[in-house]
Amino acid sequence: MYCRSNCSPLRRNPVVQRSLDLRLRGGQAKDYLKRCSCNLVILSILFLDIYQMNYFSNRNNWRFLAECSICPILALRAFVCFGNYLWLLCGIDQVIGTENQKCLLDGKDEIPFGTVYARPVMKAQGNKMGKDMKDDWPIIHWHSSFQNSFGWTKNQCFLSLQKHPLTSTYNSSYEEVCRDDFITDIRKLDDSENIYIKRKLFLKKIRNGFPDFKLAESISPMKLLQYVANLRFWISTTILQRLVNEIDYVDKMFHKYKFNFKIGAISLERLRLIAVDRKLVRTCFPMMPMLLAFLDTFGNQEYLVQRIKELSKGTYIEDYRWNSGGTIYGQEWQEHLPTDAAILFHLFCVYLDSQLMPLPQGADRRPFYSRYVIIRDGRSIQDIESCVKNKANCAILATDNQQPNPKFNFISELELHDCVYDTNNLFYVIIQFLTYMQKEQGAVLEFVSLGKSGINILPVIQNGLKVN
Repeated sequence: MYCRSNCSPLRRNPVVQRSLDLRLRGGQAKDYLKRCSCNLVILSILFLDIYQMNYFSNRNNWRFLAECSICPILALRAFVCFGNYLWLLCGIDQVIGTENQKCLLDGKDEIPFGTVYARPVMKAQGNKMGKDMKDDWPIIHWHSSFQNSFGWTKNQCFLSLQKHPLTSTYNSSYEEVCRDDFITDIRKLDDSENIYIKRKLFLKKIRNGFPDFKLAESISPMKLLQYVANLRFWISTTILQRLVNEIDYVDKMFHKYKFNFKIGAISLERLRLIAVDRKLVRTCFPMMPMLLAFLDTFGNQEYLVQRIKELSKGTYIEDYRWNSGGTIYGQEWQEHLPTDAAILFHLFCVYLDSQLMPLPQGADRRPFYSRYVIIRDGRSIQDIESCVKNKANCAILATDNQQPNPKFNFISELELHDCVYDTNNLFYVIIQFLTYMQKEQGAVLEFVSLGKSGINILPVIQNGLKVN
């Protein structure tokens, strides 16, 4: 289900596959056009020969009979080739991709037959409202969890600092920053001093996500929020949606082979017993061992699978509730169930485990989790900081999966960094970790690149590139 190239072996990359199909159709169309042209040229020569030699006066001439027999065949072949050419040409529609994908698949030079259309990046053209406000900030699509974290409402230029209740509902999926949200008329600046103060408070509130983190100076507040949105997109498309596809695939195979099983309806112990039969797994469920790793840790498998499917809907995890979860059997989430933050963090760690090389000490230790994650267990800060033992000298401090109030912090160079415990706490800490790895380790995690040639998480988060 997961591999180093960030592609599922059970499903090909749609952009690359479509581009190759278009190139194949284009090559076949050109070949049919050449055949049609050759047949027409030969047919024209034969007609010219028949006309010049005046074979009509001697219809029993063997040359006349041969040429008359060949001409219908050539005409039919030319007609068939031209029909195939038109049929192939009608199905050639460019696939929509990024500028990098276009350069990779079509080349940097403009060619008459291109397979990838790169959509132009739309950017907001807002007026400058201070030194650190930039005109080239991209338009950000805000969803409900951002509103719960920062109190953003539509048609406001700045965020309200009013704290929302933890049990707030999720009404709309997205809010969009539009041109009307910016002040363009100087006559509207009567209360400009209050607006300036609100803006400073807004920037200060966002910067509190990185109060002691030295890399925060290079990340503007608006860029940080865009990073969070891009990280949500990456987790949704790279982990959640592919995991749900794999669960559905296994369920279909269960049904095909007359197993009265369904992922989430049976316990992990029974799934492990099925995975023991290597021949059955190899022929029917090749990704079962990897699937078990994602479903491990949590006892209530029915709720876990149901919640994973709910979170996979959309592309920005709109239904995410950091300190609670979804409903089950019509009842609201309760504390004995895992929170959404615990589920996402577990899936994120297992995914990174699958990308790294196994540890030589034994298969019971997870490559990423055992080296880069520390669980809060009542120890002092000094003891926690001393537990960091990896060559990057950093780790993620997390609460136990069963804790109702999840908290995440980043540790680097024997220092525990503070972070706001709100709906984006998990995403802030992951961004801290990735930013640190990019600066201190050259964007390499245990010999595996975090860029395009490896896990492909940094380009998506920082540049908003598509997931391959």
